[in-house]
This record gives sequence, structure tokens and C-alpha cells, in this order.
Amino acid sequence: MRFQKKIPAFTLTEMLVVLAITAIIAGLAFAIITLFTKNMQSIENNYSKGTERNLFTDQLTVDFNRYHTIGYNPLGREIIFKNPLDSVRYLWEENWVLRGTDTVLDLPTDLELYNSGGKVEAGNTDAIKIRFGEKEEDFIFIFRSKDSYSHIIENGD
Repeated sequence: MRFQKKIPAFTLTEMLVVLAITAIIAGLAFAIITLFTKNMQSIENNYSKGTERNLFTDQLTVDFNRYHTIGYNPLGREIIFKNPLDSVRYLWEENWVLRGTDTVLDLPTDLELYNSGGKVEAGNTDAIKIRFGEKEEDFIFIFRSKDSYSHIIENGD
């Protein structure tokens, strides 16, 4: 009589169970990695838009305080900043803003202009409210204090 020595091994059923569990874990890992990647892209886009808006706000604030005369032309949708030595022009379009030849903002915006506390449609301005998108509270407000030069230019005193 021959004795057959049994080799220690897993049964086919045990192997199929392990394979099914491994497939489930791999599927979950893939889903989690995909979700994580989408969230990271969303965070990066929001950060980029926020940074772009902050840089635009900073540049516009500097220009508001550097130039003596600020005028708005509604036909060309442009704001022109002037002083005796230099000038710069902002051009507003539907979804972007140009400063000189540089695109400084790639977001839809809406303008409200003010001069001496009242809304104006054209001409000199000393404050601007820029609304981003549809939300009422999503805006920036930039103003400047009038210096003596601006006062003399506007009032002729």
C-alpha cells in the first residue's frame, strides 16, 4: 500500500474568496484615489482663482493711489489712469480684464463707479466696486483719498 502524502495547500474555494476580497479592495483604492485627485484639482483651481483675484485687487489699488486722474469711458469699457508722467488703461470685457497688454483677470466681472460718494456712468471716478459672478456679497471695493492735485484739477480752485 502506498501512502500519499498530502501537500498543504489552499482549496479552490479559499483562493476564489481571497481573489474576490482583493478585487474589492483594489476597486475601493482606485475610487478613493480618483476622488482624492478630483478634490486636489478643485482646491488648486480655487486657490488659483483666489490668488488671481488678490493680485488683481492689489494692482488696481496701487494704480488707484498712484495716478491723479481716473476716468471711465463706457463706450470702450475702459478705465484710464493718468498722471503727468505716465498712464495706464484697463479694458473690461465680458470674461476678462486687460491692463495695458496683460490679461490680469480671467473672471466675469461687473463694474460700478463712484465719484465723491455718488454713482457715475462715465467720466472721473475715485472709487470702484467690482462684482464677481452672481453672488451679491462677492465683490471688491477700491477707493482713493483725493490729494490736493486731484482737488485742484476737478474743482479748478
